[in-house]
Amino acid sequence: MAKKPTTSVQNLLDAVRPAEADGPLRSAVLSTYGLGLDQPNFFEHDFLPTMLGLGGVRDRGYVAPVTLERKLAETYCALVCDAHALADGVRPSLRIDVISIARPRHHAKVVLIHRHRLVRVVVSSANLTHAGYRSQREAVAVLDFRPDGGLPASILDELVRGWLASLGDAATGPLRSALDNAAAAAANWPTRFANGSLPGVQVVFGGGPLPLWRQLVNAWPRGEPVLTWRVCSPFWPGADSQATPFESIAEALRQREASLEQTEIELICPADVAGERARPVFPFALLIGLRDRRFPVARGRLVPARLETLDDEVPDRKAEGHRALHAKWVVLCGPRTAVALLGSANFTNMGLGVATGANIEAGVLLTCPVGMFRESDWRPPLVEAGAVNWATCASHSLVPPPAEPDDPVEWPAHLRRVDLDIDWGRGPDPAGTLNLSFVEDSFLPTAILDPGEGVDAASGELTRIDTFPDADGGAVSIPLDPAAVRRLLVRRAVRVRWGELARLAAYPINVLDAAKAGLPSVLGARPDEQQLLAYFHGRIGEDDLLMILEQRARQLADGVGAGADESPPADLQNYLIREFVESLYGLEDTLKAALYSPRALETALLGEFSPAALAERVLTALRAGRRSATAAAFQFTELVRVVTGLPLGTSEADQTALAEVLERAVDRLTGLVSQAGNLPSFASAIRDPHFAAYVRASLPREFATRILSTAGEPQPSIEEPREEPTHDPAS
Repeated sequence: MAKKPTTSVQNLLDAVRPAEADGPLRSAVLSTYGLGLDQPNFFEHDFLPTMLGLGGVRDRGYVAPVTLERKLAETYCALVCDAHALADGVRPSLRIDVISIARPRHHAKVVLIHRHRLVRVVVSSANLTHAGYRSQREAVAVLDFRPDGGLPASILDELVRGWLASLGDAATGPLRSALDNAAAAAANWPTRFANGSLPGVQVVFGGGPLPLWRQLVNAWPRGEPVLTWRVCSPFWPGADSQATPFESIAEALRQREASLEQTEIELICPADVAGERARPVFPFALLIGLRDRRFPVARGRLVPARLETLDDEVPDRKAEGHRALHAKWVVLCGPRTAVALLGSANFTNMGLGVATGANIEAGVLLTCPVGMFRESDWRPPLVEAGAVNWATCASHSLVPPPAEPDDPVEWPAHLRRVDLDIDWGRGPDPAGTLNLSFVEDSFLPTAILDPGEGVDAASGELTRIDTFPDADGGAVSIPLDPAAVRRLLVRRAVRVRWGELARLAAYPINVLDAAKAGLPSVLGARPDEQQLLAYFHGRIGEDDLLMILEQRARQLADGVGAGADESPPADLQNYLIREFVESLYGLEDTLKAALYSPRALETALLGEFSPAALAERVLTALRAGRRSATAAAFQFTELVRVVTGLPLGTSEADQTALAEVLERAVDRLTGLVSQAGNLPSFASAIRDPHFAAYVRASLPREFATRILSTAGEPQPSIEEPREEPTHDPAS
């Protein structure tokens, strides 16, 4: 594994592991070709827990899914991946914004982690798989931006612009905001590098109008000869290729008056076997073709990278057996200059953009004085005894390589997004809307099918779109009943049938960002009112409560127990109200502890263990006759008081974003009060003069008005003086 330019990395997972000094996670944007979701599930059991500070499989063992869900709820996480990685109908947590790319092939591997005091960008050759992060020989560049001095923010700004351009219309609003916020944070931080002490650093993308091979050559100084040309790649152009990156780069260098007369080429290839008897894996027919076409570089060698794991590569003695070569880089060195491209692109026509329809790739392009370039950081361990001469080797000197993986997949590339919006304010059985977004240029008649197994095509069809919905810009909305919402939450995908051949694929759904806070950690079970009060009171911890909910979900699935709300009967109401009042202090502390980020506050205010969840249980008890109207009105008012009294100004987080989350929480609470206002007994309780006076004394004018207006209470004029809130919730 190559070292990063700023700090050395022994294990690639160390690059995403949090440090306490870096502060809480703001967002993470991940990009990959391959994705490890099968058993063992590397992405959700190892990578995400490590990134979130929960510990991976080798740190603290297996992380429970509900623990991961709760932690993911506190941040924004996006995953951009090639469509083939999702073709089996499996996608990670619904709290992750999944963006699938079908054309062109998405091959870029970038991880951007934005913490409070760090923005880290990892550009590598490694897929988000066990092999990529734990066993293969990979190349990685890690770029750090910090408040106490890091890389220049212009590098990150250019990266964000290039990344968004490569994604085009596939980039969602929340993803764009996450990238822009990371760039904005770095823009306020200084650089720790003096002028001239840092190599030229760019993060570049392939698949656009300027291919990667051209960006590499354009960085080479005009007129300077090339002395060494080194390539490390597991895959090479096809043997029948008439135009390859070799010739494209050589010809472009010639046009820049860069002599190749003294150039020595070195190709680092995979090894066919472990040990000293290894030979390079390389297509001999390609080499013959280059000779026949008079490729201008006549000297060099092909050398295999070691397949076996060396002792000094596994200090914890946890060897993974063979370490296949997967690193990809190109280095040009002259008398004065070194130019290097490291990243996801194989040295193939599709990887470097020689052919049309090139892959979306990402790489770090470095330009520096040759004396500053540390070659040892880039080279994997080699089998010197297995090296063969570039000019004279014969077919018996090389081992024919396997074809580059293609992973073709039938995919509805004309379907850009499938988003689920959920009306959590409706209570335990929310309805929703499925929002579809189509691409006009490649549109085909499409049917969206229910994800449930065993559903026939006719009864399982949610909608059919025969012509592009031009009037709505490609958007279609489908109303869903609660049963359909539950099925989508379980399956995490819809079935899509399209075209004349009636091709079928499982397409991943995303939950709209504004609805994610309501996602339950345990499907099929929600905490009741007593459990929520015990949680806020501190008598039960989150892990224990989640365990109880998991047990209840299993019992309900087996037909044991009831699914109704388990609030106590009316004769225990006084006891419960005392519990409620005593829990308000703990509720306030819980909300204040979440002020460090808008996402964490959103979960605390609107999630399953939140004031909104508690207010829903109060409304359910009121409707069922287990709560008096006055008691319910008191609880609603106190919850609004606690939420509106949050000291947002004490947080270092984005104040505008915090205020927006707070406003949505208050809207949810007052919306529940409005639903209660449809009950005559509740409206009568609100109209009581003494209760109205209590509401005005407890809440700021705006929110008192919203509560009292649910019963048509006449409001004081704007000139009327109002007492400042002095209410003690324990009184």
